[in-house]
Amino acid sequence: MTRSTARPQRQPPTEWQTRPLRRDVVPPPAPPARRSRSLAWEATPALLALAIVVAGVATLLFLEMWLADRIVPGVYVWDVDLGGLTREEAAERLAADFYYPADRHLTLRHGDRAWPVEPADVGASLDVQATVDSAMLVGHSGNLSARLREQGAVLLKSRLVMPVFAFQPGAAEMFLSEMGREINRPLQNATLRLGDGLQVEVIPGQSGQEIDVQATSLALQQRVRQMAGGEVPVVVRESEPLLTDLSAAQAQVQAILAGPITLTAPDAGPWTIAPETLAEWLILRPTTGADGGASLAASLDPGHATAFVQEIAAQVAISPTNAEFRFDEGAGVLVPAVPYTHLTLPTIYSV
Repeated sequence: MTRSTARPQRQPPTEWQTRPLRRDVVPPPAPPARRSRSLAWEATPALLALAIVVAGVATLLFLEMWLADRIVPGVYVWDVDLGGLTREEAAERLAADFYYPADRHLTLRHGDRAWPVEPADVGASLDVQATVDSAMLVGHSGNLSARLREQGAVLLKSRLVMPVFAFQPGAAEMFLSEMGREINRPLQNATLRLGDGLQVEVIPGQSGQEIDVQATSLALQQRVRQMAGGEVPVVVRESEPLLTDLSAAQAQVQAILAGPITLTAPDAGPWTIAPETLAEWLILRPTTGADGGASLAASLDPGHATAFVQEIAAQVAISPTNAEFRFDEGAGVLVPAVPYTHLTLPTIYSV
């Protein structure tokens, strides 16, 4: 069997193949495959963005619901992390883990003297519930927009909340009163003192000082609240003496005690008052000096002087008699009159 190599002849076109197409018959268009594929790619980012927005809103709503009764994550009370805890959980953690830092303890200073102060010395203790309330306020106040902004900031950078302290009434006052024994100094006015040999000495006055307990207590409590540590100066009230210059009074007393006082009377006496007796009679009274300042004035006790004068008066008193003419054996004698003699209290004062 041999294979034919003759080519098939081409048939002439039929009538249907050569007939022109009718104008009212339109062949169906080809499907725009590329255009549909392009629209799908353009819609994908929009759908993805919408999905992200929906997911974000859902996440925020869930987060707000979760945080409704919890502290925002990132909130610390000093070094205690309270983020994500409920009130009860935060209170338990604070009570167990919070300690006042040792490097923030206080020191009271007055001059070159210093006293260490523990928070318990001024009655300070952690107010757990008030501290938890303060931590809960972070990210939970204001409108929704404000809350979201604050919560986002706390999540990114965290937030430190200062602890709240309560103070036992009277504790700081008692502590400072004990310190007052070392600081307080009574006010003393200058005065005079009789030394050996009745020498008049001036005892100088001294200014007084006393702890201002209320002001110092408030300063300590403020430092404890701030947890600032460091030194707190003791607030001291000072007072100056009224009597400082007694030189005039000293000279006056020295003149009175310079020697004995001697009283004489006709046909009586003398009577001597020794300096030691005068010293017992001395009275110092406050007065105003020439410069307007306070001073002392020396005088004698009227009681002692009166008693002394009354003793002398009994000895020198003479009742008065009128002059008279007497006859003695026929001779007339003129008896002179006797004047009244007495001693008054101003006499001793004039001396």
